[in-house]
Amino acid sequence: MSLHKSTIKSILYATMRCLLAIGVLFSSHHVYAQNSEAKKIQPKPFKKAVLMRPDEKNYFWELFEDVMRDVAQDLDIELKSIHAKDDTIKVVQNAMEIASSPDKPDVVFVQVASTSGPQILDIFQAQDIDVVFVNSGMPAWQEEKVGKPLENYENYIGQMLPNDFQNGRKVAEVIYNKALQKNLDIDDEVSALAIAGSQDTRPSDERVRGLKSYVQENLEFDVIAIGQGLWTFETSQKASARLLTRYANVNAVWAVNDETALGVVAAAKEHGLEPGKDFVIGSIDWLPEALELIRKGEIDFSLGGHFMDGAWALIMAYDFKNSGIREKENAFNADSNMQIIDAENVDMMGAKLEKKDWQEIDFKKLTKTHNPEIKQYNFNILEILSDPRYKARD
Repeated sequence: MSLHKSTIKSILYATMRCLLAIGVLFSSHHVYAQNSEAKKIQPKPFKKAVLMRPDEKNYFWELFEDVMRDVAQDLDIELKSIHAKDDTIKVVQNAMEIASSPDKPDVVFVQVASTSGPQILDIFQAQDIDVVFVNSGMPAWQEEKVGKPLENYENYIGQMLPNDFQNGRKVAEVIYNKALQKNLDIDDEVSALAIAGSQDTRPSDERVRGLKSYVQENLEFDVIAIGQGLWTFETSQKASARLLTRYANVNAVWAVNDETALGVVAAAKEHGLEPGKDFVIGSIDWLPEALELIRKGEIDFSLGGHFMDGAWALIMAYDFKNSGIREKENAFNADSNMQIIDAENVDMMGAKLEKKDWQEIDFKKLTKTHNPEIKQYNFNILEILSDPRYKARD
């Protein structure tokens, strides 16, 4: 009896899911023993890259990939994109397919899904493919075991991630201050609801941890309840509707991202509330829909700029590969440059985002490979856009 290809694939997929669940598959971490001296090697050509990202067709990820493609074009790198849902098994499966392909990339840029980081590193190290984590890395507890770039994996060369702890804390701080400015506090006290993303994902966990850190140090800011919005408009709308029904006198809402904030706004209107007037709301991502509600005064601010992280990570990987030095000190472990858009700057910033002004940048001018005098990267997108030195020649 012969099995159909799809049946075999389903069996293999189910087997892999079971093995991952019990921690068997790729459980042996390849330890990278570093020499005391710099490990100087012959630079390998960096011509092919792959971006592993969610398949969400939303503005943030489309923008993230578009900017990365602009950089790849300037650096003469072929960039492919592989999409997958935020599913550990699917992400690992994609990694296995990339690693077994005859057309292997030089570097893979990975948005880590849940706890898939070690499996991904094992897969690509076995094929001598370098790995960079972007946007979302390993949970803190897992990173402690695995280590930083080039500590325990020779092909784990860097990561470019939002400092989600600080970002969650920053959103809480700005929410509190804006509530005071709008006189929504009661004797300087602000009562807030929080809508998180999903558990066991680093961005949500770290942002919530930052929120709780701010609350612990600022007793006037009280988070009454934390709901789970799963990063989506629909779930966030339902979660916030339940909380707004249960709790009165809420004068602030902390939202894990802009999609969440949009859901909160919709739920609030259904309850006869006026977002921006009855309560302050802040979030993260710079989505166009959120910027429009900032213009209308229904969302107070959005923290963002991390859509450039893939671009910056590609530049740093390009310089790393061209340096010929493979040691821990030459790996990169960088934080996103995050900035606030609110009513004061939304028109100016919104126009730059809509025009995609970064397409005028010659990204080679930001690399150390082509500009050895650069000692420290400048990844402030606002400064770069306003500096004629970085413009491409006509």
